[in-house]
Amino acid sequence: MKSKRITSLTIQQESWGLLAPDEDSSHELKINRRGTVSHNIYAGSKEKPARVYKYKVGIDKIEEFFNFLENKIKIHSWTDDYSVDVCDGYHWTIIVRYSDNRIKKIEGTVEPPPEGKKLERLIKKMILFEERPWIF
Repeated sequence: MKSKRITSLTIQQESWGLLAPDEDSSHELKINRRGTVSHNIYAGSKEKPARVYKYKVGIDKIEEFFNFLENKIKIHSWTDDYSVDVCDGYHWTIIVRYSDNRIKKIEGTVEPPPEGKKLERLIKKMILFEERPWIF
């Protein structure tokens, strides 16, 4: 029987500070195992992105990325909450979707999850972003 695989990863980073209506308030990065990546940047409200960027990643690079998630940093074993009490700053959410339709949601503030900086470096190495995404 084939094991359950990660089919997509979504990372959302949201500012909890005071912002002007035209300032970026959050970034959403969606990475799909088919190699499609979208980077949505929201200003003010989160109803409609202010800017949307689309990317395509080759099959070898995308498989390397998902293998890294599953086998190297073992994202499936991360706890659900890495939050600490803060008055302002940033809040991040990771949504992992699996081939059996399960969803794992991981949240945090201030600090990245274990191996989070490695994950961020790999993403930024894999894609030449027009605008640098907020990840952690």
